[in-house]
This record gives sequence, C-alpha cells and structure tokens, in this order.
Amino acid sequence: MNRNENKSKQLCTSIKKKKGQDHKNTEPSLWSQIPATVVLAIYMYLGDKDRVSMARVCQAWYQGFKVPALWRSRIIEFGEIRTEEEIEEEVSMNSETGTLKSYGKCAVKFAKQFPTSLQDIEIYFNHVYGQDGKVIVKDFKQFSACLDGAKLRNISIAYLDIGMVSRKMQKDVIDSFKRLLQNQRSLQKCQIKCSFFDLETGLQIIQCLAEASGATIEDLSLEGLFHNGTPINPKGRVLTEMQKFTGLSRIHFDYYFISEELAKSWVMACPNLSFIRLVSDEYIHPTHVVSCETWKSLVRTHPNLLVEFNASDIQDTKHMLDILSPAIPLFDLSWERFEDTTEFEMIRLLHRVAHYHRTIRYLSLRISGQFPNLDTKAVQNILSKCTKLLPFQCEKETNPVFHENKWNLSQNRWWFAQNNV
Repeated sequence: MNRNENKSKQLCTSIKKKKGQDHKNTEPSLWSQIPATVVLAIYMYLGDKDRVSMARVCQAWYQGFKVPALWRSRIIEFGEIRTEEEIEEEVSMNSETGTLKSYGKCAVKFAKQFPTSLQDIEIYFNHVYGQDGKVIVKDFKQFSACLDGAKLRNISIAYLDIGMVSRKMQKDVIDSFKRLLQNQRSLQKCQIKCSFFDLETGLQIIQCLAEASGATIEDLSLEGLFHNGTPINPKGRVLTEMQKFTGLSRIHFDYYFISEELAKSWVMACPNLSFIRLVSDEYIHPTHVVSCETWKSLVRTHPNLLVEFNASDIQDTKHMLDILSPAIPLFDLSWERFEDTTEFEMIRLLHRVAHYHRTIRYLSLRISGQFPNLDTKAVQNILSKCTKLLPFQCEKETNPVFHENKWNLSQNRWWFAQNNV
C-alpha cells in the first residue's frame, strides 16, 4: 500500500488502535465520564486531524467521533494546486458558521469516508483555468461520484464560471454538475450562483434538478445560472421545467429569468411561496416585465409574500419604473450605480416607492452620478410616508455634496452616508 493510500484511510482506521493496544485497556476513567453532548460539542470546534487525535483518547470519545451529526456539514473549495504538505493541513474552520472547510483532494477523501453522513454542503470554485483548472475539474469529478449515495438536504454551488474552463474540460464539469444534482432526491435548499452556462446547458441543469427534487425543494436560488444576455424564451422549456418545482417557499432569481407566464404559474403551483428575491442589471429585456395584474393575483393567493429587489447598472429609470409594478409587495429595494440618472429621476423613483410601497422596510441607494442639486428635504418628506422603513442608506461615491449631509432623517429612521471612493 503506497503512502497516499495510507493517508486516505487515516481518518477512520488509525483511531481504532494506538501503540498496538485496544481502547478498552487504555481508557482513562475520568476522561470517559465526560457527557457525550460535551464531547460532541468539543469535536465541533476541531479540524479533522485533531478529531482523529481526540478519538484515540478513549472508547467513549471514539463513539462520539462516529456520530453522524459530526460530519453533516462541510464547505468544499476547489482552488489552486497545493503541495502534499499543504494538503494534509487543508481543513479550516469557517469563522462565521463554524463549519469545517475542506480543499481539493482532501474534499474527495472526506466524501469517500462520509457520503451517507453529509447533508449540507457549500462548494466554491477558484482559478478554474490553466493547469489549476485540470486539477480542479478532476477533483470535482471524483467528488461528485463519491456523493451518489448521499442524501443531501442543502447544496450551494458558487463561482464556477464555466467560461473560464477550457473547452476540452467543460463537458466533464457539466457532467459532474448534473450527476451531483440528479442523484439527490430529497433536497430542500439549492443555490447555484455565478455559473454562467449557455442556454442549453442551463436548461439541462434545471431539468436534472427538477426531475430529482422538484417536489421537495423549498428554497431555490438560480442567480447567474445563465450567461448575461442569454436570450431566454419566457414561454419555452424554462417555463416547463420550472413548473415542476411545486414546494417552493423562497425564490432567488435573475429578473430576466422570470416571465409573465412563470409568475402566473406560481399562483397555483406554489401555495407556500413567501419570499422572492430578484436581481437585475442592464441586460433586462422588456418582455420579462411581469404585469401589475399578475402581481395582484400572487398577493391575493399569498398574502404574506415579500419581495426583495436588487438592481444595478440600469441607466434607464423608466425601465426601472416599469419593473417596479405598483402591486409588488416590496420589502427591500437596493439600487446600485445610477450612472446617468438625474436628480429628477431619482426623486421620481422615490415618489413611486413612497406612494405604492409604503410597507417597505429596507432601502439602499448607491449613486455614481453627479447630484449637486438633490433636495434632501424633499427626500425626507417623500420617505416619511413609509412608516415601516428602517435606516435608509444612500452612499455617494464621487460627489462631496453629501459630506455635510451625514444626517438622520425623522427620528433617526433614515440616514445618508458618505462613501469616498
């Protein structure tokens, strides 16, 4: 057995014996009396290598090592090539979630050891090009194959950017992507971000996902699934496949992804729908504008529905006003980079928000253009109608006009912030 094979078996086999002695003969009585819940909590703060060392202490601790909950969640990152010494240490703790992160070949080894324990995974890609790309594609292919028997609940795949992968390797990446999704029959949450597939490939991904977990997925995010500017037929296969997702409660889409027909289908097909997040940019086409009547139908059948809208680089304010239908139950609006928008158009947008969306709670504006004559008192008067609005943030990038306007509006509910870039 070569050195690499020995390392791949280290995680389980090396902890059963230590110095040729059985656990029962070396078990320290005091250590073994620590409650199992405390032992498991300690394991949660350790990396894989330290978990192995801890499991060697006594039989009671070894039993904690085998608890499936210990191996339920993992962040996976496929990145640049690393040395063999670095790979051994390639397990780190995510500071925000406390979830362990595995890299490259370590992720493959982990998937081989604990495929049935895994339930929640986040997969990130870095540097998917050149020589690094070949290693990443190979690792991802092996990783996907290892999870054929897994029963995942939540999966997140981000920053693949298929355009950065060489043409020779794109088929392997797409096949691995599809294999990973089509073998999961009980997903509850699926997030795919910034993959930028062409139309046919993106539709195949949706089809695999819909056929496997269309009835079980509650939270679906497809932001950046298609390459920007991809012409999507709102009445075509997208509509057919999306109608298979019947259990949705939360949706995160690019705005150009939805259509009048798709929104209408949610009225009856998704009775539990409660949250929609829409992201838009300059590539939006007018054919994807959902009518006021359709939004009213959604609100009637889903009275608790909330909509978050994130727009960037939309230079035509009229187009933005067309998208912001008066009937949208707007909860959060963020608009970045107004570019050529004038003070008049900005005030016009705020008038629309204040008149039709008085229940809005979050509003954030990031301005790149010049607004030397913006009437801040007018802004205050307009937004005073939004009685539930929390701090209103407006970041000004280049114009020092806001330097003296770091003020609170109406009982500290809104504020302007200067952002000198």
